[in-house]
Amino acid sequence: MAFALLAVVGGKALEGVFRDDVDTDGSVSESRRELNLIVLSAATSIEALRVGLSLALLQVVVRYAAALMGAVNAGLTICGMPLGFREGGRFGLRVRLLGGFSLIATGFKKIVEHNLMWSVV
Repeated sequence: MAFALLAVVGGKALEGVFRDDVDTDGSVSESRRELNLIVLSAATSIEALRVGLSLALLQVVVRYAAALMGAVNAGLTICGMPLGFREGGRFGLRVRLLGGFSLIATGFKKIVEHNLMWSVV
């Protein structure tokens, strides 16, 4: 499941680089942006469900863990958005290529880890 979502998001990022709907500065058309937002929202929700179940199984006080994760994510988002807007024009297409390949590589890594885990058991 994780590989499929990562491959779809990474593939869409790579596809967007080679399509006409991406400008030279790396910006994406409005319709592609909406589709990317939906796919990323689904992937994030599934990942949050997995983390929440893991924390519950480990008997962690989820309230504190969720507050800490939310604060860290908010802080990184607040720092990352201005940086992305400022540097996006300079590195736009190269960063999209790097991001797409990174997501697909992460998906393959998850498959390898999963297969190694089950081959040991």
